[in-house]
Amino acid sequence: MRRQHRVMGILSVVALVGASAPMFSTPAIADTDQQAEISALKAEIQKLESKVDSLQAQQAAPTIMPSQAALEETTAAADKHDWSGPYAGANVGVGMVNGNVIQEYLGGTEAFSDAIVQGGLHAGYNYQIRNTILGGEAEINLGSQNNKGAMSEESNPESTKSRISWSAALLGRAGIALGDTIFFADAGPGPAIARLRGSAPVNTGLNWTVDRWAPGIKGGAGAEFMVSPKISIRAQYSVLALTSQTDKQVICASCGLERVVWTNMQQAATIGADWHF
Repeated sequence: MRRQHRVMGILSVVALVGASAPMFSTPAIADTDQQAEISALKAEIQKLESKVDSLQAQQAAPTIMPSQAALEETTAAADKHDWSGPYAGANVGVGMVNGNVIQEYLGGTEAFSDAIVQGGLHAGYNYQIRNTILGGEAEINLGSQNNKGAMSEESNPESTKSRISWSAALLGRAGIALGDTIFFADAGPGPAIARLRGSAPVNTGLNWTVDRWAPGIKGGAGAEFMVSPKISIRAQYSVLALTSQTDKQVICASCGLERVVWTNMQQAATIGADWHF
């Protein structure tokens, strides 16, 4: 409203001065000072007219506002995080281990199930294409599996001890990115150091040991959330299944070589944190 009043006032002045301009420019006025004053007034009128035209043009021009779709697109672009690049981190968790030990000659079988605690380190690389995440990860973990049991053969009870300490995995990774969160699945080879010990104290006290890297397969799924430009946290569930280990051991003096078959599977829920380089 103030701008409109000012415009109307300027237009009134322009009209008044414009109406009197011919009178000022008549030959009857011969004084030089008056002619100079008239010229100055005319110049001022031209300036006022230009300003009025500019104000009228501004009032007539529509106000351009960005569309809602453009605003949403800009906001989404600002909130979007690019997960591409290398990262490294650590994890810790708890889980269960299940398996069994079979001795074919004696007919003894031990099935075991126990809770475990594990922790480890990992490093990998993500590559983001639109909302798709592709990458790979290498990890190494230390677990607490240390099961003890006894074979079911009553005439020749056999004590056993199974242990998995170190495990590793080389995983392919795929997922979907939703801003600062990704949901992913991974899978790949997962060997582990497997150790199985047995003894038969009733017969001869002979002891035997199976100790080797056992091949396996590991897979899992989880979610990861970016809490800062460089730090993310993750939660994951994974399964490590080792291939059946078969070995021949001297169980007792009269038995000769005995075929021992050992199976093992671990399940774990872990949480971790990553640093993105």
